[in-house]
Amino acid sequence: MQDRNITLTVEEGNILLQVASRFAMPEKLGDTKYSPAEQALANAQVGKFYRDLKRQSPHLRGKKRALAFGPEEAWESTKAESGDETFRILKHDLAVTFPIKRDSLNGLTWVLVLVLHPASPLALRAGTHEDVAWPVAEKIGRVRMIQDEIKLDASAKSPWDGKRTDEDIENEAKAKEPAKDTGPSA
Repeated sequence: MQDRNITLTVEEGNILLQVASRFAMPEKLGDTKYSPAEQALANAQVGKFYRDLKRQSPHLRGKKRALAFGPEEAWESTKAESGDETFRILKHDLAVTFPIKRDSLNGLTWVLVLVLHPASPLALRAGTHEDVAWPVAEKIGRVRMIQDEIKLDASAKSPWDGKRTDEDIENEAKAKEPAKDTGPSA
């Protein structure tokens, strides 16, 4: 396959870089079992995606070897409490466009599957699904593919639909109260 371009923000790329750097496809996610061959393929494809992200990460390639996606100007060097140098994102929404091959794109898809799967062993900050994972899946045109893989039924009913809220209970109680006599009508 010919290269295609992908555009990620520094924030998106950095989160994906963090996940890809420690990616190991589990044998089982929910009810889905992956054979050793499928696990090896996923790990290899994620490795290719990681290398593509690494090419866009001068801090990772430099002497300091920090996991920081995007150009140097998107980051600020700071000191941690331990005195070690660390980096803080200055430009979260700075867009980085780079070429990606099919195997690398498949690796990105595996990363998104692991991030989005309800049985995933990953613990990411609140909002990562809505702010990063689903928007990236949409950018690469793989939302349905990922929904199918994680067995997400977008039409499924929420367990909270049809349950009584506090407001419902209060309104029912008020409706059962006898009408108050407001005095004689004029």
